[in-house]
Amino acid sequence: MLLGCIDGGQGPSGRPAPPVSRGERDGPLDPIDLVYICGNKFLATNQTRGVVRVTYHVAGSDESGSLTLPPASIDDEGFSETEVETVERGAVELYQGDDLQTRRNNLDRACGPAPSSARGE
Repeated sequence: MLLGCIDGGQGPSGRPAPPVSRGERDGPLDPIDLVYICGNKFLATNQTRGVVRVTYHVAGSDESGSLTLPPASIDDEGFSETEVETVERGAVELYQGDDLQTRRNNLDRACGPAPSSARGE
């Protein structure tokens, strides 16, 4: 599991925020995308054949960080996944350079219990 680095700075500024998605989008993922999982957990996905460096920013907070997304897998689903768990709750914006790639709501879904190990073996 890879987690983003929190650096306390804000994401790129000086541009209006796009509307926040109201739920999970239907259809295929964009080449660089973000999927909400649960709690404050998201998956950053990369469908390109190269390594991509991105930054994220939690809307309404000072939390931001950077991620290095591995290239898409030829053998698996055709994309790579990198988990990021934020400290703050809020919509997460994903930037490549100064370009906003996506913005996803934190839907505040509870994460299920951690798997327990088998007992009595």
